[in-house]
Amino acid sequence: DCVPYDVFVESAETKTNNQDGRTIWIKDVDEIALFHKKTDGYQYHSKFVYAGFGAFRGNLINSETLADKNDWYAIYPYNSSSAATITAYPVTIGAELQTQTQAGSMYDIAGPNCPLYGIKNGVSRKNAPKFKMSHMFAVIALNIVNEGHGGNIAVKSAGIAAEEEIVGDFDVNILGNP
Repeated sequence: DCVPYDVFVESAETKTNNQDGRTIWIKDVDEIALFHKKTDGYQYHSKFVYAGFGAFRGNLINSETLADKNDWYAIYPYNSSSAATITAYPVTIGAELQTQTQAGSMYDIAGPNCPLYGIKNGVSRKNAPKFKMSHMFAVIALNIVNEGHGGNIAVKSAGIAAEEEIVGDFDVNILGNP
């Protein structure tokens, strides 16, 4: 049983492309993965594509598993991996080398698809879930200041060292604390 369905996503406070602190979703390009809790686990509904006006459109798989009230989970960006589950969802964080192209740009720091998630509990079967998206990971910002030396300085590079991997491919448990 596959039923057409819309879900709604509010702007994240920041995302890869943003304007005035609002997410810029790209119609027919941005995709989210959608899950809902059922009595014996979680139903994966595959990808939902941005259709405009805050709506992502896709198909509910096994819609008969919906209860009167449902818990929903949205993940951006969609990953087509057949191994994707709600407890091991594959995401990519940034790259080892990022180039800042404009002041205040989160795009260059986080990479092209800054992973976001949304959870909405207790949604009536009759209503579409409306998600407020949050970042899965922290974003690192560097503020380099030229104090007391006058004029501009050319910064050729800045580095960050960490005790564990902070960029690369990861599996995220959305049910944990992403």
